[in-house]
Amino acid sequence: MLVKNYQAGRFFPRATVLAREIGGEMVLLDPDRGVYYGLNEVGTRIWALLAEGSGREHIEAQLVAEYDTSLESVRVDLQNLLAELLEHGLIDELDG
Repeated sequence: MLVKNYQAGRFFPRATVLAREIGGEMVLLDPDRGVYYGLNEVGTRIWALLAEGSGREHIEAQLVAEYDTSLESVRVDLQNLLAELLEHGLIDELDG
């Protein structure tokens, strides 16, 4: 699945989503929709950056620096995670 405005869009956690870090992983719950979702270590870092209001380019740069990986790999993984989170209604997209 692709995020339609990946290059220009800004993404942020939905206000109704409860997030709790447990053992280095993030557990997300949207009680209004009955959605439960777990994030691994990298997903947890992405969620934290989204919650801080970081834009896509900043998130990409942070992940490349922190996880010693390529920008291309980060872009693919980030776009896939954002698509999943959008699909499950856990984040919103603010058109750029």
